[in-house]
Amino acid sequence: MKFLMVSKCGEGAQVLYNIGLEGNQVRLHIQEPEYRRNWNGLIKQVDLDTTFLDHDTIVIFDFSTMGETADLLRRGGHKVFGGSSFADRLEEDREFGFQFMDKCGIQRPKMQTFSSGQLSAAKDYIRERGERLVFKPSGDSLPCHLTYCSKDGEDCLQFIEYAFRYHSKDIESFVLQDFIEGDIISTELWFDGEKAVYPANHTIECKKFMNDDLGPSVGCSGNLVWAEFDDCPIVNEGIGKVEKELVKQQYCGQIDLNAIVNDKGIFGLEWTPRFGYDSIPTLLALLDLDIGEFFYNMATGKGKMRLMEEFAAGVRFTIPPYPIEPEHSRIVLKESPNLGVPVRGFQEEHVECVYFYEVMLEGEDLVHADGLGALGVANGISEDPADAFDEAYEILKDVKIPDVQYRTDLGEVIPKMYEKILEREGSYA
Repeated sequence: MKFLMVSKCGEGAQVLYNIGLEGNQVRLHIQEPEYRRNWNGLIKQVDLDTTFLDHDTIVIFDFSTMGETADLLRRGGHKVFGGSSFADRLEEDREFGFQFMDKCGIQRPKMQTFSSGQLSAAKDYIRERGERLVFKPSGDSLPCHLTYCSKDGEDCLQFIEYAFRYHSKDIESFVLQDFIEGDIISTELWFDGEKAVYPANHTIECKKFMNDDLGPSVGCSGNLVWAEFDDCPIVNEGIGKVEKELVKQQYCGQIDLNAIVNDKGIFGLEWTPRFGYDSIPTLLALLDLDIGEFFYNMATGKGKMRLMEEFAAGVRFTIPPYPIEPEHSRIVLKESPNLGVPVRGFQEEHVECVYFYEVMLEGEDLVHADGLGALGVANGISEDPADAFDEAYEILKDVKIPDVQYRTDLGEVIPKMYEKILEREGSYA
């Protein structure tokens, strides 16, 4: 079989590489020029007008923002997994995402949307409410720390003043969302263009960079993934409610609902209609099926999902200057200060449990390539969440990577988060 991955920066390339190891023909297209050294020497890279792309080729989109290209290929008769204008809008347009939750009957926290020119009205709203609110801005290349959960109304006012004083030119709109006490979980469902493909799967993660939840938010520093084989209220009242609408749209891809769970139910927060980083590396560790066969079936309306009944844990490992804010990233990418940093010390028996991001071959040596220092994810699998993290840490124990950095407390923190989710689900059910 033939597979072409269309990627923004190469984040999904390990999936493609593994498909190649199964004996399939694979090619990679990276959209952003600053990242095109990623996976050099490991996967052949091509332009989108390549003759490799014919109607027998399965095309995989690993990220949002490329939906128009994916739609165009579908209209041309190509077999495409992931990517669509609908998915782009669902992730990038917060208001549209909230409207889709309403349409599907998913409850969500009360929130108010403001344009960047409505700062005064937003301040009046904060004063009127006089309570904890969550500030969520939208715009290109915004720092992660600008999404802020305030301690009270006055704290929210002071933070929004700061945000607009230093980042007003980048904020296109923003949401003020009611704070809801509870525990956060993401639940994902996959579609093959004709139907939803069960089982669903859950992810819980730590977003802060350092132990004890210190430092900046980085999206994911570690996570736990498991399949849901039972009748589950978190699925039924959350992601399960999108099935009818997405089947009607002939949606082909995965979709994740990030939500808060408490004893009153689940409250939707946002959508991820694409590969999740780091949930896709951790989920695929549970896949009991050839990866190429899995994506071929998904792209041709024959989807099936076979997941092991265990827990998969993921630990992200990086090097400086990671984590770095988006507004500084162009400078780093231009200078490439960590280009060629050696990535050594992984035992042969562990390599298949590691998902790499920003790597390439230099001669016969694996080294860091283009990017900001996100090297990869070490995965462990076990019937017990803490033991799964022990396996992931065993992989990282002897690595020889200058200045490697990762959290060391995930095996304690995330299993406790899992137990709280079970308690919440029990009280809700």
